[in-house]
Amino acid sequence: MNNFAAKINRAAEECIGYMVVATICIVTFGVAARMCNIAVAWTDELLRAIFIWLIFIGAAMAYKTGSLIGFDLLEEMLGRNKILSMALKFVQHTAAVVFSAFLSEKSFRIITTQINTGELTPVLELPLWIVNLGLFSGSVLMLLFALCKIWHLVRPPSRKG
Repeated sequence: MNNFAAKINRAAEECIGYMVVATICIVTFGVAARMCNIAVAWTDELLRAIFIWLIFIGAAMAYKTGSLIGFDLLEEMLGRNKILSMALKFVQHTAAVVFSAFLSEKSFRIITTQINTGELTPVLELPLWIVNLGLFSGSVLMLLFALCKIWHLVRPPSRKG
């Protein structure tokens, strides 16, 4: 399981890295083109698609590392009480499971509808489901990470000896 989680983590990090590099290149090209009075509407559409992927996969990665907004003050107050602290973490991760499962299901419906209707983006005429696949991917990643966090909370401690 650890090897699988490490591969998912590595793939998500690489995906984010490539998208950041692509974003920088596209923005630079768009600015240079505007300075030369050349209209390039496709840059805005492509950037919007990349941003959707970046935001949702990045949010899942931030959740995994504990970088999202949380109940830090409450956690510090409960830090001495192990049971209450674990209960708070369990509630947080359960809420993340519910939210990401809901978002995964809704985004899956949107994607399947867009595949069936053949909806395209206005300028590049890319299949619109590719754009929304970023929302689905990020929500599924967050769901997996939340389930892993719950598993680590409730699993019995391993006995070494």
